[in-house]
Amino acid sequence: MNERLPHYYEPIVQTIAQSIYRDFPSLVERYGEKGWKHTLEDNEHHFRHLEAAYAIRDSQVFVDYARWLNGILTKHGMTTYLLIDNFERIPAAIEKQLGQDKEQQFTNYISAAIQALKATDEYGKKERVPFQE
Repeated sequence: MNERLPHYYEPIVQTIAQSIYRDFPSLVERYGEKGWKHTLEDNEHHFRHLEAAYAIRDSQVFVDYARWLNGILTKHGMTTYLLIDNFERIPAAIEKQLGQDKEQQFTNYISAAIQALKATDEYGKKERVPFQE
């Protein structure tokens, strides 16, 4: 999964990252420039996995990725809430950008992943905050 994303994803990834940092200014204080770069990279990975799921028309590819990523992020102090929030921003950011079929399928894959993440023990026990104190 190290291949570059098509260039048209760059402004989409930027828009998503900017909206996250706008809505969670505490991320700047806590993670600084390094966190910003990780946010961009993470969103690129989200789209790589969405593309992989789309290529074989299997939402489980993205669901499995979301569960795996959530395990890593929560071990580093992030919360499931922040990952879900990130995923929820994607459909609006891709609207009228990728073609109707791809946008609809991506939205379906994201919805399935969010449903799986909300079913985790970690999600139900934590406040809706971006990171653990």
